[in-house]
Amino acid sequence: MYKLLCLLTGCLLAFQLTANGELSMAYGSFGSTVIIHIVGSVFAILLCLVTGKGLKLRTGAPAWAYLGGVVGVGTVLCNAFSYSALSVTSMMALALLGEMLTSMAVDVFGLFHMKKRRIGPDVVISFIFGLIGIYVMMGGLPAGSRWAIALAMCAGLTNVISRTLNAGLSETAGALKGSLINHLTGLPTAILLLLIFGSGASAYPVFSLSRIWIYCGGMLGVIFVVLCNVTVPRVNALSVTVLTFVGKLFVGIFIDLAMGKAADDASFLGGVIISTGILIGIIAEYLIKRRQII
Repeated sequence: MYKLLCLLTGCLLAFQLTANGELSMAYGSFGSTVIIHIVGSVFAILLCLVTGKGLKLRTGAPAWAYLGGVVGVGTVLCNAFSYSALSVTSMMALALLGEMLTSMAVDVFGLFHMKKRRIGPDVVISFIFGLIGIYVMMGGLPAGSRWAIALAMCAGLTNVISRTLNAGLSETAGALKGSLINHLTGLPTAILLLLIFGSGASAYPVFSLSRIWIYCGGMLGVIFVVLCNVTVPRVNALSVTVLTFVGKLFVGIFIDLAMGKAADDASFLGGVIISTGILIGIIAEYLIKRRQII
């Protein structure tokens, strides 16, 4: 069940990235980040009130557990700064590589107070097929400057750290309130960066009801963080990374086709390879557990 939720999380993330991307084109990277966090904070507050969770933010969690939202802003910045020097496919693949390496470190060493997990056959198979899929997606070695490649990988690293911190916070705050805290702590960081660097947009668009969907990224982000808060403590970090990526990739391809954009054959083939690795890993894990029972 939780692995299916990871796939659902990835599917949701594809829609969120599309909305955020369109918003960024209209308001600039820093301006859109502020809007996303404002919308997400308001939506999370409303959900907490409607569900009776209340707005008490002190949870007894350690101070570092509240930094997930701040680290999440770093993910947005890494993507924004590497965008001009790398193809979207290379960015996606390099981010996945950064996520996979960080996820394995979280699993092996139990970083951020997460449960230590063994590296079983399913994890090894997923990692090997993941590396092959990444290589195919990039068409070999990535083309671009070293700093852009490093930033793209850092986007994956910060993404794993952010969701792991949020999951740790949710253990005491709950999944929904953890998502609220994530957006509230990220908002001041986003505002500060906007004040320092400016929005990056030459002119803001006139608000239009036909384009209101581009403002929904913050709401989808709240649901995304809630789902991560549910799955991350219960599924090994590498599986969360790969399953989320597969859901995001294939729904992203569908969205591109629906918007009249050409499908990326390399991304599709890489996704198929990674998905095959996941399927083989699940089967291997099932057979091993069945043999242990017998």
